[in-house]
Amino acid sequence: MTRQKCAAICKDCLYFALGHTKECWCGDAFHTATELVNDGACSAKCGGDKTHACGGDGMLPIYSK
Repeated sequence: MTRQKCAAICKDCLYFALGHTKECWCGDAFHTATELVNDGACSAKCGGDKTHACGGDGMLPIYSK
């Protein structure tokens, strides 16, 4: 999965997240337990683009459009 592909899949949502190297999640709001963490916590590389991180242990990078 790449950021571009996930953004296209989630075109009707405010946010999208990449996870577990191949998953794409879409949504319009954050869960109340969402926390901002250091980028270094996301160390798993994206399956479709190894130059970007797709999360880490219990973490997902979330993007807004």
